[in-house]
Amino acid sequence: MNKLLLNDFNSLLSKAILLGLLCFNVLAAQTPLQYVNPHIGNLSHLLVPTYPTVHLPNNLLRFYPNRGEYSEIKLHGFPLNIVSHRSGSVFSLFPTTAPVSEAKADYWYDYENEQIAPNLYQVTLPDIFTKVQFAPADK
Repeated sequence: MNKLLLNDFNSLLSKAILLGLLCFNVLAAQTPLQYVNPHIGNLSHLLVPTYPTVHLPNNLLRFYPNRGEYSEIKLHGFPLNIVSHRSGSVFSLFPTTAPVSEAKADYWYDYENEQIAPNLYQVTLPDIFTKVQFAPADK
């Protein structure tokens, strides 16, 4: 009787351990996006800094927050498509809640209100009480 209970307990324990390991493996699985750091190269001491570009591989649209340097606290709009790695844009977007004639092209913002990932850009602009989000999609 004791031997039968011990075998049942060992079987149940091994199944519980196996289930726990499988659940842990599923939770620990990461996508390649989690390994990308868009902030690398944003502060440059010698060369022109890079920008945290949001785009999908082999896609035509590339988006980034236009600012002089990464440490600058003003945004100068959002170029929707850039023609080279570091500068030059096709056109820019400027969100506004005012009439176009009164709209300004520079916005104050706080880095704590900004979220950057390879496939998402999000920022809250306190001057105009607006949340800007950009996520590129497939063609």
